[in-house]
Amino acid sequence: MPKITVYYFIGYDIATDQMIRSKRMATREKIKSFGCSPLNQTAKEVDTSELDDNGFYPKKETIQ
Repeated sequence: MPKITVYYFIGYDIATDQMIRSKRMATREKIKSFGCSPLNQTAKEVDTSELDDNGFYPKKETIQ
């Protein structure tokens, strides 16, 4: 499987009026689309199959 780098990121939370760190990792492209900043020191290389359809890692488990 192809590999991709994912990162935790920071962004502004309007509800709390603070900068917050993400709880999940995402691709650089997804992070930029939110207007957020990746935390480069958190870089992790993963298989693309481990991303969800929105570019987040790890995939959330679905309850069946």
